[in-house]
Amino acid sequence: MHLQVLDRNENSFSLDKTLIFIKYILINNYKLDFFLNDTYKLDYKFVPKELHGVINFKQIIIDDDHAIINNSIFTLKKNMVVLLKLKIDVSKKIVQLFPVEIKYNHNKKNEHTLIGELMMENKIKITDPLSIIGENSEYFNTNETFENVSTPTLYPLMNFIIFIWGFDNQFWGENKICDLGISKWYKKLISFKSKVTIHGILLNIPDSFILEYFESDSFDMNQESFSESTKKFLEDINKSINKNSEFFSAGFAPKFTWSTPTDAIWINPNRNICCKTLEDLLILLKASTKVSEDIDRAKERKISNVLLLREYIPSLNEMFEFRVFIGGVGPYSEYKILGISQRHTSCYYKDLHENSQLRAKIKSSIMDFFLYSKKELMLEIFDIFKTACIALDIYISNHKDKSSILIIDIQPLLYSSTLLFNIFELKLHLLKEGTELDSDLLRIVDNNSPNNMIDNSCIKGFVPEELLSVSNSDFYINEVVDKLEWMDYK
Repeated sequence: MHLQVLDRNENSFSLDKTLIFIKYILINNYKLDFFLNDTYKLDYKFVPKELHGVINFKQIIIDDDHAIINNSIFTLKKNMVVLLKLKIDVSKKIVQLFPVEIKYNHNKKNEHTLIGELMMENKIKITDPLSIIGENSEYFNTNETFENVSTPTLYPLMNFIIFIWGFDNQFWGENKICDLGISKWYKKLISFKSKVTIHGILLNIPDSFILEYFESDSFDMNQESFSESTKKFLEDINKSINKNSEFFSAGFAPKFTWSTPTDAIWINPNRNICCKTLEDLLILLKASTKVSEDIDRAKERKISNVLLLREYIPSLNEMFEFRVFIGGVGPYSEYKILGISQRHTSCYYKDLHENSQLRAKIKSSIMDFFLYSKKELMLEIFDIFKTACIALDIYISNHKDKSSILIIDIQPLLYSSTLLFNIFELKLHLLKEGTELDSDLLRIVDNNSPNNMIDNSCIKGFVPEELLSVSNSDFYINEVVDKLEWMDYK
């Protein structure tokens, strides 16, 4: 059997046919066969005839050596292919994968011999598919072949559907996305006829400053060693801070080309993002990995970096920060809200969880803001990004006033975390008719959620990343947390 390796950009399903597949799979039980390693195949003969023409029966490259299913990783030799039988149980909403055969090429060629034929040739009794590996140690090294030999169970059903679904260019619009950072969308927001974002100043960063400060090995801010363009840039920052002292009375919060340097607040004496001087700003930016990644990303896209200094709001209540996912078929077409997620997913807010009326008001305010009162603005934002789906971080300063929503950040969905949703759910909501929000489309962390359990993410930003990577031990991490609490007390 010859295995065909396709282009990485080939997709399993197109956007316009996906809904047909979703409806069918939810009302039928059927089996599929597929290969799992650096190639992945849906076998045509196991697909119901009703889906012929809907599913692309070809192979999809997942990655070079691994395929991930529900956090279980199978590591395979390059000359190995595992054939798995898939059974969908709609009533229990699970998907089971049963190892059936292992196709092995001992000559390391493209033609693979069925393991069953090897058994026959060597007169080996077949007990179960996995035992074949152990009984044929001359062919298979179990340590190299599988890291986890248990039969995986995928739960819920949607996690599997997205696994075989693929991400099509029509949904992402990856080839057309205009990824220019904050400069264009912030200018659009700040110039809008009503207040829709936090006041700030936008500065263009000269290449000389990137080279002379960020790419140097020290935190030395001796301006004598800087070029004239860098000195002028630093002077412009100082002038802007002084000129906007009314807005910056409590300090200012910086944002680089794409990212806010929240990973470096450990270096700030007040342990938050607030800066009050040029020196505070430069130290925070230099210590941030996010800023370094922004610089690399800008180089790759051949665009200039920018710096946004926004008014710092000490009274900002993180409980009222949300990420809103909005999608449409294309620019200047009808769009809808795909989901609303609590922004800080490691936090549990009792008032938000227990007050259904508060949640209803929040959902109503968000719907009114994006679908009605600011529709003109949203169409312009879609036109800026040239993509069908975007994610907006917002802050509701007064949930009783529908005009009090402020947009904090905007990203194409392709470059954004989906937080309490998965990408399949957002895409399914895009395909549904109508613009009304389902009851579960405003998602928050409940008190039993594993999202709000203490883990590494709780102290990210409060200590250098190197400290977090020293050990993955829970005991070690807890010790670090205890010491940090003691340091705070001191």
